[in-house]
Amino acid sequence: MSRSDIHALIQLLEDPDEVIFNTVREAITEKGEEVLHTLEDHYIIGSGDPLALQRLSEIIANIQYKTTYLAIKDWQKGEQELIEGMLILNKYYQRNVPSEEITYLFSRLRQDIWLELNERLTALETVNVVNHILFKLCGYTSVSGEIQNAPHSLFDVLNTKTGTSLSIGTLYLLLARSLDLPIYGVNLPGHFLLCYVEQMPEWLLPEGETNTEEILFYINPAAGGSILDREEIEQFISSQHLPLDQRFFDPCSNADVVTRNINALSHHYISQNNADKVRELQVLLSVLLEIEE
Repeated sequence: MSRSDIHALIQLLEDPDEVIFNTVREAITEKGEEVLHTLEDHYIIGSGDPLALQRLSEIIANIQYKTTYLAIKDWQKGEQELIEGMLILNKYYQRNVPSEEITYLFSRLRQDIWLELNERLTALETVNVVNHILFKLCGYTSVSGEIQNAPHSLFDVLNTKTGTSLSIGTLYLLLARSLDLPIYGVNLPGHFLLCYVEQMPEWLLPEGETNTEEILFYINPAAGGSILDREEIEQFISSQHLPLDQRFFDPCSNADVVTRNINALSHHYISQNNADKVRELQVLLSVLLEIEE
């Protein structure tokens, strides 16, 4: 479909006839993401007709959601690279922010850290380097709580250097992955943590033990990357009157991290009484959790 064809269809959105509107909507929506920029340009310019603008807005939102749905579905079936999952979510929330802008900001930050790392550093020294650059030199800070009036997406964090414990922790995790550091997320209720994992030689393992991974320490991204041990986490869990579930200590998957970010975004839309967005995000969660729709 040519650009002129799209323009002609958009003009028909001014027709009050619902039958015509449904036909036009179906024809435009069928083209999906390839016509999205043209639709958005028309919406920004405005036709002067309130009904046409409302309809155009609905079509844009529908295409954006379907694009996100298909992208998450492909991601769930694929390698589940964390950066890709977060870029999909960022695109859903902030459509007008190009992924290239996010990767540019991220690459600059990664480069600053990479220049200070070397193979002679211990695990603790490595984390101290990351903490120093991220929190001291670059000035990234965490605000209290995970549900704010405005959620801090990956772009928000990189652009404002401020985020929740979850969004700052996700950025920290993404940096670690890009630098091949064995740092993983920890899905602690109410507080997103990280852990540094070391591969143990098999000959050091107790008889019958096959897991060669050992958690050396935990990292609290909400407190400037401070180091925690298991006992401190146990104390926190007990203070929240929660069971000492092993899941609260073990590394979590990339899907778990993306799921937690979707939940945070959903809470934001709940606070705004945006039921449509909440429903959309629940469907995305069902895809990640492999629940039949």
